[in-house]
Formats: sequence, C-alpha cells, structure tokens
Amino acid sequence: MTSTSAFEQGYQFLDAAHAALSDGYAGAVVELGRRLHEYRPQLGPQWPEFARSHCARHPVREKIHESPFTRRCYQQPRGYPGDPVILDYIFGHNSLEGVSDLGRALYERERYQTSCRSVRARRDLLAAKVDETARRVRKPRVLSVACGHLREAQKSEAVAGGEIGEYLALDQDAESLAVVDREQRSRGVRTVCATVRSLLTGKAITGQTGLDRPFDFVYTAGLYDYLKDAVATRLTSVLFDMLRPGGRLLVGNFHAECPDAASMEAILTWWLVYRDERQMSQLCSEIDPAQVAESSIYRDELRNLVFLELVRGDA
Repeated sequence: MTSTSAFEQGYQFLDAAHAALSDGYAGAVVELGRRLHEYRPQLGPQWPEFARSHCARHPVREKIHESPFTRRCYQQPRGYPGDPVILDYIFGHNSLEGVSDLGRALYERERYQTSCRSVRARRDLLAAKVDETARRVRKPRVLSVACGHLREAQKSEAVAGGEIGEYLALDQDAESLAVVDREQRSRGVRTVCATVRSLLTGKAITGQTGLDRPFDFVYTAGLYDYLKDAVATRLTSVLFDMLRPGGRLLVGNFHAECPDAASMEAILTWWLVYRDERQMSQLCSEIDPAQVAESSIYRDELRNLVFLELVRGDA
C-alpha cells in the first residue's frame, strides 16, 4: 500500500475545495477539477489508488454530492456509470426539485464543463448524421447500439418528419428501452433488448429482432468508452458487416487527452477507456480493407471525443 504522504499535495487540493464549498462557493469544483487534471500525470501509476480510495473518503465528497448529477454518478443505481439518467442531467432533462442551492450551483457548473458540452454536441452530431442518411437514402434503416434514451432521435428532423424507414434502438438496459418505447414508439422507433455479447456471438442477429437485414446507418455513441480493445475491435467488424453497400458506421470514444478525465475518475468514479486516433484506427483490423470505400477519423470541436466513420463499399 502506498504511503499516504505520497498524496500530500492531493490532500491539499481536496481540503481547499472542501473549505470553499463549505462557504458556499460552487466554483471550487471547477478549480478542483483543474488541479486534479494537473496532478493525475504526476502520480502516474499511483493515481488510481488516490482517486478510488483517498478521494472517496475525503469529506469534500459529501459536499460535491449535493449535486444530483455527481451523486448519481457515484452511486451508480443501475450498476454502471454513465447510465441514461446521468446523461439526461447533461442534457438538462431532469428535475432539480429538492436540490439545495449549493447542489444547483454545482450542477450548473458541472454540466457546462468541456466533457459535458462535448456529450451534447455528440447528440447533435448523431441527429445530423441521421438526417444526412435520410437525404442520401429514401426511408433508410438506422441502428443505434447502446442507445440509452436515444435523445438524438428527438433532435432529428428526419425522424420527426417520418422519413426513416426503420429506426432500431438496441440496449441491454430494459429500463432505458422502456423510456424510448414510451416516448418514441409513435415516431417509428422500435426497441431491441440485446447485449454486446449477443451481437458478437450472432444470437441477436435474427429476423425476430430485425438485425439480420442490412442498415444504411449504424452508430454507437458511448459504448466503446467501456470496451477493451479486443471486444471493441471484434464489435467494429460485426457492426460493419451489418451495413448495406454505401452504408455508414460511426463509432465514438472519449479521447485520451480529455481534460476532465481526472475529475471524472476522482469525483464521479466514472472510469472510461480512452482512445486516440491511432487506437481508433486499430479497431478496423478485422475488417477487409477492400470492403471499405471511405474511412475517416476526426475529433469534435472541443477535441474531447474522437470518431471513427466507415463507409461500406461494393466489394
């Protein structure tokens, strides 16, 4: 076990944030995030111990958890971080009834941090890609993998206009799918309850689910943030094979340089698998290059996210 003296500087950051939050200064959470971002590379391999154990035991946690967003991230009531209710806090969908003044102030600062702004931009990008698909193909088939609450579909003009032939929303979380079904079934969205494992084994790709017919656009927004390289690589090949010629696959991942990574890990207990452009390109290693008509890798405007986009050729 590492000596706690090795974390003395980190304790100073936590103590300062606790004192400021106790005085009602919500901006302290932003300053703490900045300091943790600088501290994380200094600790190197000792960082996980500091973030997982020492930050969790510090009294600053109780103050920060007055924000409902942070509290839910930490508690993980669905058993995993980044559940759709957490993302809805980022999107501004959830009620703040009963939240303290400090909690409201913390929440407003948290949801405007750079990573949260990128998540909202990702939602808008996906909606734009769905609309683009509908302009390119009449009545296209669209598949969202690990769909969450599918908020991008609610931003899509093509979905609202009835221009999508079939929109499948796949997730393993039945509670999430119930929300999608209740809110978006009338707009032509159909839910499919399936796991990544069932996709990889082919058990989910049946006529009953509708996954056996080719798609014009397949995408997954945040799933790869939780997948190891071997699984992500295999899944990329499986999803690519689900495209018809000319179809597009879009995969998103938080970039390794995301400045909010330290605060996400230490404050939210939200640990992701980060990737850079080279690592994203390696996810294509099980796809025959002759089948790829176009390939691109790009970042969002805030440079927190990296996207892999592939177009299936005729080969």
